[in-house]
Amino acid sequence: MTTHEREDHSASYDGEVRDAWRAYGDPRVITSVVEVSAKVSTNHVYRLHLDDGGSAIAKVSSYGSYYLFREDHDRIHRSRELLQDTRWAGLLADVFVERDQLPGGPSQRTRPPRVFTHYSGQLWTAFYQDVAVDQSLPRVLSDAQIGELGEEMALLHRDCA
Repeated sequence: MTTHEREDHSASYDGEVRDAWRAYGDPRVITSVVEVSAKVSTNHVYRLHLDDGGSAIAKVSSYGSYYLFREDHDRIHRSRELLQDTRWAGLLADVFVERDQLPGGPSQRTRPPRVFTHYSGQLWTAFYQDVAVDQSLPRVLSDAQIGELGEEMALLHRDCA
């Protein structure tokens, strides 16, 4: 990909993020969009800096189907809700729900909250809470650490069931 193609690609994703934010209806204004993608998938991830000093995360994709993207984000939101009364509360960043589903919104929660996703015809976007990263795993784990990680993963899967 040439430099010009990368710039066009980046500009289209920036525009998609801003269009999706407007569609979401949050009155805060995006002051900057910074790519924070891990570069390990087809998703593009951005930190949005907002005019009130807050921030949010946007995930933009064009891989697969929009239907499955939306379904995945519904599952992430539901999993996060189910984990709130466990030791895993705070493990998953929450996916933004449709604004009329926020507490005090017009719907008054007559239906389960639906995650907000935006589909432009070519790209789809979801927004997440921006959460601070606590601790990371070491680059190389000892055998004992691998065993401990396996136990923790098993406990997480048990609590998700």
